[in-house]
Amino acid sequence: MNVHGALQREIGSALDLLASRRPLDDVSVHVFRQGLKRARAALRLLRDAVSDAAYARENASLRDAARPFAPARDACVMLALVDDMLRAGKMRQYRPALSRLREQLRKSHARRMAAARADRSIARARRLLEQSLRRAAHWRLPRDARSVYLGGLRRIYERGQRQLEAARAGGSASTLHEWRKQVKYLTAAVTLLAARKPERARSYRLAVDVAKQLGDDHDLATLAAALRRIRAAPGLIAKLEQRRRKLQKRALKRGRRVYELPPERFARGWEKIYP
Repeated sequence: MNVHGALQREIGSALDLLASRRPLDDVSVHVFRQGLKRARAALRLLRDAVSDAAYARENASLRDAARPFAPARDACVMLALVDDMLRAGKMRQYRPALSRLREQLRKSHARRMAAARADRSIARARRLLEQSLRRAAHWRLPRDARSVYLGGLRRIYERGQRQLEAARAGGSASTLHEWRKQVKYLTAAVTLLAARKPERARSYRLAVDVAKQLGDDHDLATLAAALRRIRAAPGLIAKLEQRRRKLQKRALKRGRRVYELPPERFARGWEKIYP
């Protein structure tokens, strides 16, 4: 896999979305942000091929280009979660609180989507991505970049190990969310590098599951915080916190299996399936 090419393609696809005549909607915002996350994973794989300054500049550009669209995506996720709970028979007693929260979320989603569609948001994101794409096009990588990719994969894995330890020590919502981001970078990096389906590897399947558990935990934490703000349904909040504890326990248990190897050994283990 040409990771440098993948980085440029992801940025180019994001620019195409912003240039589309169709207004941004929930689907296109999600696709846009996912593409930039894959671009940031590619950038991490190329870390050993660029200077510290270049890496920091491009990482900040990709992050800042995606940032204005995060609130709209978060509101969409919260709306979907509340809708699922309203349809659940076991939540019947909490329907008044959930309905009240849903109305607030609906208004918030409309405001946030309008902000994402604003000319200034799109113009700034396009400027950042166009500049990043131009700079990346001039990078020169070695003919055989395998050692670069291995170094990047080792860094990603090592960072995930550190965040796992922080999550085990603290367990705050913010710490768990930071760990989830590192797990997502790991799965994206492995997908970029694998010559065949990475699903065949146990560590990859575990990492995908860990990211899912942590994502669900983050959504429930956000929902519980919203319910607290409107002083509603303490019984429901207790149920959400109970569910969060189960998700965290499973994620930490499986996460230890994902990150059980020394980083160098993990990277070497993936080398045999690189193209």
